[in-house]
Amino acid sequence: GITEWSDADIQKALAEVRTLRAWYYFNLVRYFGDVPMTTSIVTSLDSVQLPRTSLKKIYDEVIIPDLEFAVNSP
Repeated sequence: GITEWSDADIQKALAEVRTLRAWYYFNLVRYFGDVPMTTSIVTSLDSVQLPRTSLKKIYDEVIIPDLEFAVNSP
């Protein structure tokens, strides 16, 4: 919804946000092992009662793709 930003600015911001998400999940799995994983917006308290997700799945679906996105962004 921000109209003043160029496509390059938007891509840069997305790369930064995904890098932070990868860093946060990296630290969570380092300290706690399997943790609940969510990649969507939380709209109710019912949606935060998630089971733990395996460390491998978090690496494969969040950490590695987010860092690859950041590296490959212009």
